[in-house]
Amino acid sequence: MKRNLGMDIGPYQGVLQLREPNDEIIGFARNHSEGTILKEEHMKEGIDMYFSSHTVLLTLAKTLKKKFTGQMKITKKLFTVDRITSKEVYRITVMFRPYKVKVGDVVKYRGEDVKVKHLGNKVQGILIKNGKKVAVSYEEI
Repeated sequence: MKRNLGMDIGPYQGVLQLREPNDEIIGFARNHSEGTILKEEHMKEGIDMYFSSHTVLLTLAKTLKKKFTGQMKITKKLFTVDRITSKEVYRITVMFRPYKVKVGDVVKYRGEDVKVKHLGNKVQGILIKNGKKVAVSYEEI
């Protein structure tokens, strides 16, 4: 389902790809976009928001990562070269997928209960049975 926000999309500067987002994340992105969302495309795995400003998109990406811990990937692709200034013009794509676990959750790892203490590149936690620290990839839990 495509949702055009009342205008032709025209040239856009970047895309925010929210994957497996909840309503809070979508609402947060809409409220903090400063009116720069040109179009939204809803799909099975999430939503794509097309932005008219690199600056707003990158600021929103940093804020999303801080508020809702998750996986983020930022890429840029050469779109064109400005005829007047000869500067390269890039389009930015930001993919954000929130983690399914939160600090304080108890998860299973190799049949053991682990209390989540920190989320980063890996889930860092403590084995409940003996207090041993573990670092586990997100795929393993």
